[in-house]
Amino acid sequence: MRSSPLLHMYGHVHTFEHKVRQETHFINVSALDGEPSAMAKRQGRTTVLPGNYCEITLTGKKVVCNKRLLPEAL
Repeated sequence: MRSSPLLHMYGHVHTFEHKVRQETHFINVSALDGEPSAMAKRQGRTTVLPGNYCEITLTGKKVVCNKRLLPEAL
C-alpha cells in the first residue's frame, strides 16, 4: 500500500498559499524576498518589505502553517 506524502513545500507565483489535496499539504512559500513587487512599483510605492516567513508545525499527521510578516523598513 502506497501512502501520500504529508507535506510538499514549493515556491511559485508571488503569493503564499496552503492547500490540502488527497491528504497532502501543499504550501507555497514564495514571496519571501524584500523587494517591492511589480504591482507596488506601478502604484508608486517603493517601501522595501523585508519579506515574510511561515511557521510550520507537524504533530502526527496534523500540519499547521502560519504566515508571519516582518515589519516594514522605511
